[in-house]
Amino acid sequence: MSKMGLVFRQEIRQTVMRRSFFISLVLMPLIVGVVFWVINVSSAEDPAANENPLAELVMPAKEALPEGVVDDSGLMGALPEDAQEDLIRYDSEAAARAALDAGEIEAFYVIPPDYLSSGKATYVTSSPNPLEQGRNVHRLETALNAGLIQDETLAARLENPMELEVQTLSEAPQRDADNVMTFLLPYMVAMLFYAVIFSSASLMLNSISTEKENYVMEILMTSVSPQAMMTGKILALGLVGLFQTLVWSGIGFAFTRLAGKAVIPAEFQISPVLLVWGGLFFVSGYALYASFMAGAGALAPNLREASQVTFLVMVPMIIPLMMIGALSQNPDGALSVGLSLFPLTAPVAMMARMAATEVPLWQGGLSLGLVIVSAVLAVRWVGGLFRTQTLLSGQTFNVKLFLRALVGKA
Repeated sequence: MSKMGLVFRQEIRQTVMRRSFFISLVLMPLIVGVVFWVINVSSAEDPAANENPLAELVMPAKEALPEGVVDDSGLMGALPEDAQEDLIRYDSEAAARAALDAGEIEAFYVIPPDYLSSGKATYVTSSPNPLEQGRNVHRLETALNAGLIQDETLAARLENPMELEVQTLSEAPQRDADNVMTFLLPYMVAMLFYAVIFSSASLMLNSISTEKENYVMEILMTSVSPQAMMTGKILALGLVGLFQTLVWSGIGFAFTRLAGKAVIPAEFQISPVLLVWGGLFFVSGYALYASFMAGAGALAPNLREASQVTFLVMVPMIIPLMMIGALSQNPDGALSVGLSLFPLTAPVAMMARMAATEVPLWQGGLSLGLVIVSAVLAVRWVGGLFRTQTLLSGQTFNVKLFLRALVGKA
């Protein structure tokens, strides 16, 4: 058996025999699955329950009360038709306060007499939750605009100058803008790829740092080349990470079947093409970030310091999660396309785009090619870090050391 094969076999054996690996493989997804299964079963038994169990868990549903308006300026026009049930006019602030105390409204707005010069208004509420405040601000602004302009049609056009109707010449998947899954599915896919690549790459960081602390790495370096060692470890831990993902997916599917309903509606089932692209981007993205993690492990003197730089290494993968609004709502925009082509953000960004829209084949191929080339270069670069003087230096990890190692002067 080749030396790379020996490294591959030994790495798999050491990883799967760890107690922490078993906990992350089975126990953690089981706990999460039980929680969501209980939520799904509870919502199925109670027809009055929130139709979205996840939203119910984050923000429990309660009866929505209207809000009041006190217009002391006399400038406010008629309320929009769709707001007349949610906004109630009161003649005085005292009357609005009495309604609030009686539980008839949940808050009220006060438009002061000097509103025209100051532009200020007051919002009075009994709820400290900022997510429940100001639900009707937009409608109130519409009424104020109509009062100031004295023309409801002109005020509506000023507020919304153009209703753009997009006509595309190619068929695209039908997406229901009112369905929350239209926006949640790209986010879920992006989070899944971030978690899978991060967890798999972290195995590499743990392996390199542990072997370096125990001086096993120095012994390995005397009998195997850095590239062979890196390749064996990347293949082994990638296979372990893929196995972990399949187990997690199986547990999630089992709990979904037990709950008696699908988490994702039928019109948003993940296509086989997306699964193929997902496998390709997982392998290439994992190889890229596993190399970076190995580099951090080679430069840091111990696992504790190596773990501290994990965030620095994973920042590029976090950026698409921060830009998920653009990726899901405007997947063909310049920002979305740029994130999906840049090698460090592509594994997460491209999969989020593919979950949101039909991506041109050339963009998917170009993105995958750039990630693969970057991964090959990263493996070669990190292999150069495994020089004896670097491994035995014992220097504290810092940005200066990282940059010197990057140009081969560590």
